[in-house]
Amino acid sequence: MMVSADRIPAPTMLLIGSMGRNSGKTVLACEQISKLRRETPVVALKVSTIHSTEKRCLRGGEGCGVCTSLEGDFCITEEIDGSSGKDTARMLASGASKVYWLRALKDHLAEGYGAFLELVDPSYPIVCESNSLGLVVEPGVFVMMKKRGSPELKASAEAAIERADQIAEFDGDNLLFDVNRISFSSNGFALRRDITLVLLAGGGSRRMGRPKSMLEYRGGVMIEHLVSLLEPTFAEIIISAN
Repeated sequence: MMVSADRIPAPTMLLIGSMGRNSGKTVLACEQISKLRRETPVVALKVSTIHSTEKRCLRGGEGCGVCTSLEGDFCITEEIDGSSGKDTARMLASGASKVYWLRALKDHLAEGYGAFLELVDPSYPIVCESNSLGLVVEPGVFVMMKKRGSPELKASAEAAIERADQIAEFDGDNLLFDVNRISFSSNGFALRRDITLVLLAGGGSRRMGRPKSMLEYRGGVMIEHLVSLLEPTFAEIIISAN
């Protein structure tokens, strides 16, 4: 993914947006957390963006108090109860080591995100639910979730959808998307494309007396290093040798 000069690079973030309600975004977040926690601590983040300084409910009526209860430009709350059934609680119950909820006025979203970064280890994967944060950061992978058959398109999704790497569907029970296409390495998140890569590794070196692909590199051999770099991006890698 090409990094935009006006957004904060966040290669260790998987950003999950939603085109509408009940789209499966928390289902995808929890599946990724459950998978990643076997290898590394995982941080989860839910972002609620408040678009009006009057802090009126975006859905009309009295609302849930998310907007009206905000004091200041942003607020970060840590989730400590994994049994409440809230999105943040579900992510904690799925194995996230830390779960945070960031509420911020739209114009202070970057500031709030910066404060969140001070709370976490930058090397840990971050699984984040948000549409609007995609306008502020450049995540490693941005997946936009859509409920199958639903025409709903939230305003926040309309503004961010062109930045999504993948639009994935949810049928109300199951994700209609292979979650294993999302990979995480020391370089951050990547989305495996449905492409087969063929490495031609049979060339020999007379000077070195062995195939070039078997030359030592960084404590291993060259071909292993190449595969480790390319594996997060391609669905299949074939090594061709003499």
